Amino acid sequence: MKGNNYPKVAIIILNWNGLKDTIECLESLKKITYPNYEVILVDNGSSGNDADVLNEKYKGYIKLLRNKENLGFAGGCNIAIREVIKERKSDYILLLNNDTVVEPDFLERLIDIGEGDKSIGILGPKIYFYKIPDTIQCFGSKINFWFGRTLGIGSGKKDGSKYQKNINVDSVSVAILIKKNVIQDVGLFDEKFFLYWEEADWCTRARKRNWKIVAVSASHVYHKGQSSVPNPVFWYFITKNHRLFMKKHAHFYQLLTFYPVYFFTFLVRIMRLVKARSFKCILFLIKGALE
Repeated sequence: MKGNNYPKVAIIILNWNGLKDTIECLESLKKITYPNYEVILVDNGSSGNDADVLNEKYKGYIKLLRNKENLGFAGGCNIAIREVIKERKSDYILLLNNDTVVEPDFLERLIDIGEGDKSIGILGPKIYFYKIPDTIQCFGSKINFWFGRTLGIGSGKKDGSKYQKNINVDSVSVAILIKKNVIQDVGLFDEKFFLYWEEADWCTRARKRNWKIVAVSASHVYHKGQSSVPNPVFWYFITKNHRLFMKKHAHFYQLLTFYPVYFFTFLVRIMRLVKARSFKCILFLIKGALE
């Protein structure tokens, strides 16, 4: 870091019945080279004793916040973000999925780029598959508003020379580093999303306020991507929030092309779930499409 200037970073991790993953994530965080950070662990209404175990094991390393119920990803993170902003001690906030493992220098790489350009509001690392660590899961995403599609850059590709430069993207996920003043400008997560599409919404709102979003090639994180969300709940929120996101951000003519694609995708999913005899998932998918 230039001039040994290390802005303080508040790292927020949300845990919901994911004790094993959260412990592995925290163990990797304890090895990072960046010196000025704090870890805020939000237990989002876990059904077991996750919060007690984590509090005992990482006493003095984490600040534990306990939610009595599951507030979703958006609501759970907002609890911690409000706390950070209220304390006025941190310059950056990093939202890190609990099912990740980080490289020791990942945060320093992100901060170095963020500090070098005041127009950058949000940054994200290069995300690799946890079980295939030489293969990219996502290097930021581009959003096609005509069809309502997000394209994960480099997804499924072996890392190579093509992905060695920092790039401007439409959104980042899994590990989102955002400047505090950007949050003060665009606001918190929209809790109507509860789960899924909330990160794309946040990034889109930032871009509308002319903040750049950058994926940083030299910053590396490994993501398991194994959802702790029951399948019917997944189908409900992914269907509902996809449409909510598009209604919120797409213009009229883009919606004209989006809705045929949306309903075609809906029918394909129904057929696949019928074939798999996942009738409860079908009910939740239909519910998500109608709400």
